[in-house]
Amino acid sequence: MVQNRLIYLDNLRVFLTLMVVAFHLAITYGFNIGWYFYDLSDDMLTKGILTYFVLVNQAFFMSLFFGIAGFFTPISYDRKGSISFLKDRFLRLGIPLLLFVFLVNPVIRYVYHIGTSKSFIEYIIDEISRDPIGFIKHAAPGPMWFLEALLIFSLCYALIRCLMQAQIIPIHHRFPKDNIILLFVITLSFLNFIIRIWSPIENQFLFLRLGHFVPYIGYFISGTIAYRSGWLSFLNESQIKKWFRISVVCILFFPILLYIGGAFDGQMQLFFGGWHWQSLVYSFWEPFVCIGISLWLLSTFRSKYNKSNRLTRFMADHAYAVYFIHAFFTVYITFFFQYSKIPSLLKFFIVSIIVTMTCFLAAYIIRKIPFLRKIF
Repeated sequence: MVQNRLIYLDNLRVFLTLMVVAFHLAITYGFNIGWYFYDLSDDMLTKGILTYFVLVNQAFFMSLFFGIAGFFTPISYDRKGSISFLKDRFLRLGIPLLLFVFLVNPVIRYVYHIGTSKSFIEYIIDEISRDPIGFIKHAAPGPMWFLEALLIFSLCYALIRCLMQAQIIPIHHRFPKDNIILLFVITLSFLNFIIRIWSPIENQFLFLRLGHFVPYIGYFISGTIAYRSGWLSFLNESQIKKWFRISVVCILFFPILLYIGGAFDGQMQLFFGGWHWQSLVYSFWEPFVCIGISLWLLSTFRSKYNKSNRLTRFMADHAYAVYFIHAFFTVYITFFFQYSKIPSLLKFFIVSIIVTMTCFLAAYIIRKIPFLRKIF
């Protein structure tokens, strides 16, 4: 049963990986929050479009990533057992995380020193010898926070499996009804708001933005249950259309909410946390967008893209390596495009294509190295 699903889920993971690349490029050109390098447009329309793109994608794509990861976690654990499962997680998640923190991240941060007399070697030596504490402090995982979180989730899952003597989660071999889905969405929404009172979206703890983690945890757990219950075999098209319409309505009306809430007047932070009605609205808006878009994507890829060819197999095989390396090429390619006279929105599309193709080429080379092929 699982084997029949792997093709469309692999294709969906490729799609989400491409969305990650576009997401960070949209931040580069239009949304100043949490990235290495910015080439922000002066055109308010362009900034508005890219900001809207960022907010809509943030509402669903990483939660769906965690949901898919949760789906495959029981499969891996059942096949390998606890010890081999943990070894595999440290190999596949821990080593890339360390490689990025101590190798790729310093190389990316060197972009700030381009144009000075300091070479990369001089920069590294200076950073380590002059301020070793500062070097460690800046050794952040960047977009590899996803691997950090997934490693933590995997450890928690393995611990629960080791301690659990019997199945504690009731398994129903049918997809949840609308009232259960609604309860799930409302629960995530309230927890979103509560967490963001003390930890707004901009805040980080161990490089993790806890203000986003309620749906991440919820979808990871749902993914593990979905595997046991076979939920993906029971997707109901009419039910999915209903939730998809709700998501579309939420997306279409969001600009009005942003306007009323003062986002266009520089008050966007009110949506990101605290005792503000804007934060409450945004905390509810995200889960309602997420559930409809996620179910629609799962249904669409299952019905239309549950097949592979040479290109899709190549992309699926290299998607993880693309995720790992995309920040490097995103930063450096956008850096060298910053002085071009191309309109920012057009530049966003052109650079997206260039970065994506370059990332897959780099991923192909990375996976030619025997040891790295075992990881990526």
